[in-house]
Formats: sequence, structure tokens, C-alpha cells
Amino acid sequence: MLSDQQLQFAIDDARQRHAALTELIYFTDSQAMALLRLYSTVGIAMASASAALFAADPPVSTALAWALASATVVLVIGAVFCWLAMQTLQVSLPGRGAEFWLWAMDARVTAASAFTKYLENLEKESVWNREVNDTTSQHLMAAKIAGVLAPAFAFGAGLLAAQYGG
Repeated sequence: MLSDQQLQFAIDDARQRHAALTELIYFTDSQAMALLRLYSTVGIAMASASAALFAADPPVSTALAWALASATVVLVIGAVFCWLAMQTLQVSLPGRGAEFWLWAMDARVTAASAFTKYLENLEKESVWNREVNDTTSQHLMAAKIAGVLAPAFAFGAGLLAAQYGG
């Protein structure tokens, strides 16, 4: 059995790890928001330019219009993944509520049982936060991949449109 001092160290260590995981979830959310702003701004500009090029009489450059339109579609897909990365999920915050500490202060509760209960609860909540982090990280990665692929799709669509006459 660990001493009270060792148990306190264990709780501090586990709590710091839990807090770091919560920060990681927040960081993923911040990155997704920044990408969403970028994709929205660039996507709206490209969609407008594409529409103007398609509407021009005579068409100025259908190859360029198709290139911009295809990049816009890929950025919209990336924006959807940004939204998914920022979806509202319940995140477990570090620390315990007042009800836990009121229970732990009860004279019938030993320090060892309070430490055990604290760590068992923290374990469940850490598992949940890891799942949230994994899900949001995967969505963020898909959003980043969309941003990388957008120029390739634009180039390909522009080449196809130029080759086959729009």
C-alpha cells in the first residue's frame, strides 16, 4: 500500500496528465477553428471567381473556372471536417466537484478510500477524454489533408478542362 504522501504524488501526476489531455483537446479545437476561417475565406473567394468565370460571355477561361470550382469543393469538404473536429462533445475537466469533497470529508471515509475513489473516477474520465481527443484529432487530420489536396484537385480539374475543352 502506498503512503498518503505517495498517493498524493500519484493523484497529482494523474491530474496533470488529465489536464494536459484536456489542453490537447482545446488545442485541436483551436486549430480546427483557424483552418475553418482559412478555408471559408479562400473557398468563398474561389467560388466567387469560379462563378464569375463561368458566367462571363464569352467564357474567359473554363479551365481556370473548373480548377477553382474543384478546389472550392475540396475546401468545403475540409471545412466540414473542421466542423466535425470542433463538434460539441462532453469533455471531462480536471478536478472534482464539491459533492466528491464533501463525501471525502465524512469521518467514515478513510484517506485510502478517498484516494481510490478519486483515481477510479479519474481513470474513467481520462478514457473518455482520450476517445474525444482521438475522434477530434482524426477529423482535424482529414481537414488538413483536404487543404493539401485542394491545389492538386484544382490542377487536375484545370488540366482536364483544358484538354477536353471545358
